[in-house]
Amino acid sequence: MSIITESICSIEELAKGRGFIHIKCTFYNWVTYPGFLIDHYNLTADQYTFSGSYFSIINQLANIPVVGKRRNK
Repeated sequence: MSIITESICSIEELAKGRGFIHIKCTFYNWVTYPGFLIDHYNLTADQYTFSGSYFSIINQLANIPVVGKRRNK
């Protein structure tokens, strides 16, 4: 599995009681998950919605920083 080598993410909004987290991310390089593909071009995903648990899984797999930090792998 390819890993996101660099990403900038920030939490846009947390809808409490609904289990949804809205995040804004800019990804560099590319990564694939089942049903989730980002190519090697820079992509900005505004207010992408993940369930809390699904976001947690992606966060563990891709090491996506949660609060607007830059991560170099």
